[in-house]
Amino acid sequence: MEYPEEHSYLAVDNYSRLPSKVSSVVSTISSLSNVIKKNANSTAAIKHYLNNHGHIPLWVLVNFLTFGEINHFYSNLVDNLQIKIATEFSRERSREWSSENKIRITPETIKTVNHLVNLFRNSVAHGEITYSRKIAKSPKTTPIRIALNMDKSVFSSQAGVFELILSLKVMLPKKYYIKLSHELINLLSQYKNKFQSIDFSSILQDMNFPNNYQEYI
Repeated sequence: MEYPEEHSYLAVDNYSRLPSKVSSVVSTISSLSNVIKKNANSTAAIKHYLNNHGHIPLWVLVNFLTFGEINHFYSNLVDNLQIKIATEFSRERSREWSSENKIRITPETIKTVNHLVNLFRNSVAHGEITYSRKIAKSPKTTPIRIALNMDKSVFSSQAGVFELILSLKVMLPKKYYIKLSHELINLLSQYKNKFQSIDFSSILQDMNFPNNYQEYI
């Protein structure tokens, strides 16, 4: 274990030492501390660990963090920890998908996926039309493409729902991604012939889906 000390995630020395990240590191530590304070007397799990052990293990605390807080936490870790986490994801995803579909995940892959997912998550939370959204200043999807060993032509420079779905293939356990993929394909097949005012291929295009999308998702 890299940092076995209790509350090691609240120690500034355990995070990136880059000057450009000082403010973000302090903000992350403050957020983690506030989550503990907020739930100390009202949440059974946190209350139990505080009363009986005097500290909150990180594996317990992460269940109470927002997606954004987890993103910042990972981005502020020291490089070797980011690499260890990415390596573990690579090993697990490659094992699930077999050696024929080896998935190569790096810290940049994780941060790119997190950024992309968070952008779409925010669109949904704000009630925006999401199916046709294109991220004008989207994170470069090269790490995702490399992780999945896909051709450059498959990905749009302005990420849409198609790129979002492929990014989930990188991070989700296989059984959950397969379920998502099947449900999405069935949904699209179900409504393929039900649109009268617009051609279905135009809807797919709005989502960045190629005509042969089933080969990829």
